[in-house]
Amino acid sequence: MSINGIGFRSSQGYKTVNDIGRSKREYESRLHRLQTGKRLNSASDNGAELTVSSSASANVVSNSMALRNINDGMYFIQSAEATLENMEEVLDKMKTVAMQAVSDTYSDDDRAESLDVQFQELGKEIQRAAQTANYQGNSYFNNTSTTNFNIQVAGSSSAESSIQIDLTALQATIDKLGASAGTSLSSVLRDDSAVDGLLVSATGSGILSQSDAELALTAIDAAKEDIYSHRNTIGVHYSRLESAYESLNSQKTSDMVTAHKIEDADYATETREAHLSNVLHQASINTMKAIGQISKIGRASCRERV
Repeated sequence: MSINGIGFRSSQGYKTVNDIGRSKREYESRLHRLQTGKRLNSASDNGAELTVSSSASANVVSNSMALRNINDGMYFIQSAEATLENMEEVLDKMKTVAMQAVSDTYSDDDRAESLDVQFQELGKEIQRAAQTANYQGNSYFNNTSTTNFNIQVAGSSSAESSIQIDLTALQATIDKLGASAGTSLSSVLRDDSAVDGLLVSATGSGILSQSDAELALTAIDAAKEDIYSHRNTIGVHYSRLESAYESLNSQKTSDMVTAHKIEDADYATETREAHLSNVLHQASINTMKAIGQISKIGRASCRERV
């Protein structure tokens, strides 16, 4: 039975029960958003927006790895250029020694016993650096096959997803330096088995005479031109990697902003709505209790009348 149409089994009672369930679910949802800091925690929150947000987040992860790869490539180039710079300094020292050997103030004995010895040792350092310099096993200047150093900059296998550095173009062993001009560095360095085969391709006569020293100056200048060319080549690659880094970093930032705008909860709004939902939930419970109390009073009154 009911009094004035209100009772536990009345339509008002059922409506209050639904209000309690709805306000509870709303409160728990708001509380979960505050706990996770995200407005979208499942597809039920908004499937379309969650798809866009997930795609943007995936791009952020992919671009972060690409940026690390580009950084590695830039380290590779910086290391290669440092080696080339050191070679250039050694060539300058070799040129100074060769210029001394050209001068009439030195005899052939001086050249053989002092100047040429120093010249050959410097040449060994050029070859040692060329043969040993590498980045994670990839030789910079002593490549025996056509090898590309690939920098992966996107999460796909297409040709546009990587930047290639042609290692075969960076040849700086003594038999290659200056060879393009017809006078390789090996033509003025003598073979010396005491350096563990480092100069196995050197067949020159050193700077034992003035004419040999003059030839050495020509070979050194040609070698330095090749060094300049190599440094220019890797400088171009470095500039490209820098541009790719800036572009990817901007894209990553844009994707991060997109994902956060969609996913992130507004703490002020969620706190207000959670408080409101909790108030409504408590009010619905109190209403239900009141309805139950009215129903008890009604039933007791009916029994008294009977």
